[in-house]
Amino acid sequence: MTDPEREMCDEAMSSAVATAVISGLVALAVAGLSAVLTWAQFQRERNKWLIDVKVAWTLELLRSRLASYPTAHSVMAPLSSYADEPATAETARRVARDLTTWLYSAGGLCADAKARSAVIAVRDCCHSWGRGGGAQPPELFALRDVAINFLRLDLELVGLTSAVDDQSTTLDKLGEELRRLDIYKDRRGEQSTDRN
Repeated sequence: MTDPEREMCDEAMSSAVATAVISGLVALAVAGLSAVLTWAQFQRERNKWLIDVKVAWTLELLRSRLASYPTAHSVMAPLSSYADEPATAETARRVARDLTTWLYSAGGLCADAKARSAVIAVRDCCHSWGRGGGAQPPELFALRDVAINFLRLDLELVGLTSAVDDQSTTLDKLGEELRRLDIYKDRRGEQSTDRN
């Protein structure tokens, strides 16, 4: 082979190699872009699924609370200053017994920790008064008011809550959890870009 033929052959081979390399790089870029888009779609679907599950869970929790909280409210009715008969140690004993029953039913299971603790405080105060007798404990009305306010907050019924400092509702908590999910997602995105 002469030099011009060799140069022509090398040039043809170089352009074939360049074409193959460029085609390979384009294929890799397309595959990489496809993988990134698929991953982004997966993350969107995952977040949508998490939001749907959380919304469904919150709805069921509110339904359960709406079905069981009126019972706790009615149980505490004899402790009202407007009750037909003034509360006695015997009344307090019955209220403590009925609140214990409520705490070990669906109401106690689905109650927020603050609402459950407030109802337990009323139950304990009534139990002590019912066992010991004597005069009505001075803190009973305040404990009952706090318990009622927390039960109302659990049902998203804001108002009449002057005795409660934290007035965040379940929807507020859901919004906060969704914001935390976004922050978590953003942090994970930053971590993955830091690795690259």
